[in-house]
Amino acid sequence: MNKNCEEFKELFDEVRKKGWIASHRKGNTGIGKTFEDAIHKKEDNLALPDFKNIEIKSQRNASSSMITLFTKSPDYPKKVNSFLRENFGNFSKEYDGKKILHTTVSTKHFNTHVSGNDFKIFIDKNNKRLVLQVRKHETQEIIYENAYWSFENLEKALVKKLKFIAVIGADEKVENNINYFLYNKLQLITGLTFENFLKALENGDIFVDIRIGVYNTGKNIGKTHDHGTGFRIKLDTLLKYATIIEE
Repeated sequence: MNKNCEEFKELFDEVRKKGWIASHRKGNTGIGKTFEDAIHKKEDNLALPDFKNIEIKSQRNASSSMITLFTKSPDYPKKVNSFLRENFGNFSKEYDGKKILHTTVSTKHFNTHVSGNDFKIFIDKNNKRLVLQVRKHETQEIIYENAYWSFENLEKALVKKLKFIAVIGADEKVENNINYFLYNKLQLITGLTFENFLKALENGDIFVDIRIGVYNTGKNIGKTHDHGTGFRIKLDTLLKYATIIEE
């Protein structure tokens, strides 16, 4: 185990010894925010690992939810999120009748979306890119396949952010309407190569969550709001493509 992993393990042990910690934030992100505060990590939106060269993922021990490997909008064309939302999204009461596009996509088959459009990821090995395909549900005709992620940029994101992944497990309890977390499990994972990443995509084990909304207030009202296009996988499935170095 390298020096950074050893240092992180010591930090985790310090947090574990603290016992139950009151959540620092309401909602699903509280578990991660509370742990990062406990190791004195400042919150940021940088496309870099959370602690030196280690990416931190926190989840409830009883959960089988997915973890987000990284977030990345398509590389091409420019302002593609606005185009996708406006042309293939659905009108939403939650967003005052404006169009949004929230959908989960895989390489295995076209999904079915409320907009009447279906979505799928195509692995274009000849041109070394992942292509977002849009199909009209009624006619089964592919009506758009210009948006893509290049293999080169996906590999850069993978190498930069996911050389080591620390998966933190915690028990949870609620007292007086306050959530508490007991951080008691650590898995350090490595070896998610780009080749294995593509295999996971091809097998339908990685899902792409597209979350494109719109600003309802402020100076950007009416403009596209990218909530992050996440490449996601279940932890137990991730272990088919990577290696645990500490548990």
